[in-house]
Amino acid sequence: MGIPVLKGTIRRKKIMPGEKAADELLTLDQELKMSMLECIDRFQQDMDTRCEGQYIGTSSTLPAYPKHFYFGPQLIISVTDSELAKEILNHPLALARPPHAFDFVYAKGGFIGLNGEEWQEQRRFAVSTMRNLGLGKGLWESMIQRDALEFANEMKQAGGQPVLFIEPIALSQISNSLSLLFGRPLDRERDKQDVITIRNFSKLQAEQGSSTSIQITLPWLTKIVEFFNLFNFQMFIKELRKMEAIFEREVTRRLQSEEELTKDDFIGCYLQEMQERDKFGKPHSFTVANLRGNLLILFLSGQDSTIASLSWLMLLMAKYKDVQKKVCDEIDNVIGRDGVVSYNDRAKLPYTTAVQNEMMRWIAINPIFAPRYVMDSFELAGYTIPKGSNILCNSWAMLHDPRYFDDPMAFKPERFLSEDGSKVINLKGYGPFSFGKRNCPGEGVAMMTMYIYFATIMQKFSIKMPNEDEPDLTYKYSAGVLPVPQEICFIER
Repeated sequence: MGIPVLKGTIRRKKIMPGEKAADELLTLDQELKMSMLECIDRFQQDMDTRCEGQYIGTSSTLPAYPKHFYFGPQLIISVTDSELAKEILNHPLALARPPHAFDFVYAKGGFIGLNGEEWQEQRRFAVSTMRNLGLGKGLWESMIQRDALEFANEMKQAGGQPVLFIEPIALSQISNSLSLLFGRPLDRERDKQDVITIRNFSKLQAEQGSSTSIQITLPWLTKIVEFFNLFNFQMFIKELRKMEAIFEREVTRRLQSEEELTKDDFIGCYLQEMQERDKFGKPHSFTVANLRGNLLILFLSGQDSTIASLSWLMLLMAKYKDVQKKVCDEIDNVIGRDGVVSYNDRAKLPYTTAVQNEMMRWIAINPIFAPRYVMDSFELAGYTIPKGSNILCNSWAMLHDPRYFDDPMAFKPERFLSEDGSKVINLKGYGPFSFGKRNCPGEGVAMMTMYIYFATIMQKFSIKMPNEDEPDLTYKYSAGVLPVPQEICFIER
C-alpha cells in the first residue's frame, strides 16, 4: 500500500480506481473559522463517508485517515503508520520544512525552520551541546533537581489543600527552562516582568493553538489570517515579539563581557563556537540571529511539552491509584523519602519510567508532528511522493495502533516492562518525539526534566482529587495537548 501520483487542479484531483470523488470541499472561509485539527477532522469524516478506497498506514480498528487531501492549494499527505513514518521522514528529499513555515518567528526559530546545510550545522551543534551540558557534565541536572525541590516545597505550603497546580508547574518550568539556556536561575522578583511576559505568552499560545498550527502547516494562509486578525493573530504576534526581546537582551548582555562569553552554558558554548569559526575565515551559519532563534525555539518547545507532561502525570496518578501506589513504593524502596533523585537512577526505577513512557503514548502530547516538505518527487513503496507536497505524520494514530500496542486505549504502564518487571523495554511503533534527523533535539533533556520532577513529586506526596472526585481528562489543543485547569491535592507522605 502506498501513495499514488497525484494530478489535477487545486480543487479537483484525479481520483484513483475504486475511489469516489468528494463533491463538496470546505471553502477557504470555513477553513479559516475552524482550528486546523477541526478542519482536518471535518474533511476526514467527509472522505470516510464518500470514499471507498485505500488508506495508507492504518489498521482496520483505527479511524481511517485519507492518504492525501488538499487544504486550499496545498497537497497534504497524511501518514499514520510508524514504520512508514520512519521511512518517509528519513528520506533525504523529505527533510525540509515547508517554505516560510516559521517566517513569523525571529530567524525562523533557528534550526527548527532552517533547511539545507544551515539546518544541519545548527541542529548538530544544538544536539551535541545539550547532550554535553545536560547528560554529560551534569550541570543541567543539578539545576533541574534544585527547581524540582523548590516546586515540591511550594506545594507543601498548601498543606494538602486543593491547588490549581498547572500554573505553579508552568512557573517552575519557565524558571527551569531559562536556567538551562541562560546558565543562571531566573529570579522571580528581579526578573518578574520577564516571567509575566513569558507566562502571558504561554497562556495566549494555549488559546491560539489554531493560529500557530496554520502558520506552521499552511504558511500561505498567514497573510490572510494577519490581515483579518483571525484567531486574534495580531495580539499573538505582539506578545511573541515581547518574548523574543527577552532573548535579545540576554544575548546582548553576554556579548558585552569577555567573562560572559566563556561561560559553560548554551549561550556561552554558542558564542565560543562562533568565535572559533570566525578565526578560520570560512563561511558558516553561526550568527547572533541564529543563536537567538535557537534559544527561542528550544525554550518554547521544551517548556510547553514538559508542562503538559507533568500536568497529565499528576492527573493520571489521581485517577489510577493502584499505579500511584506502585510508583511510590518503588521510589521508597530504591531512593527513600529523603534521597536525591538522579537521572542515572532511572534504570533502578523501571515502573516509574514505564509510567512516564505510557503517559506519552496514551496522551500523545504532540498528536501531529511538525510538517515536512518534499523537495523533489521520489519513490516510496512503488508510488511517487510528489514534489511540493507537505507531509503530516499523525502521532496519535501511531501511538494507538493495536498492531503495536495491545488494548491501545487503556493506560497500561506494564506494557513497557519486561516479563519480570525488572527493566524497561523498547516497543515497536513508539516514537513520541518523532523520527529521523529532524526529531526533537531536546528529547534527552526533556526526558530528564520530566523524570526528575515526577520522581521528586511522587517521593514527597500522594496525589488526590478534592473530595475524591474523578479528574477531568478532557483536553484542549494548542502547542500540544493540554489538560483543562483543575485543582488537585498534594498530600505529604
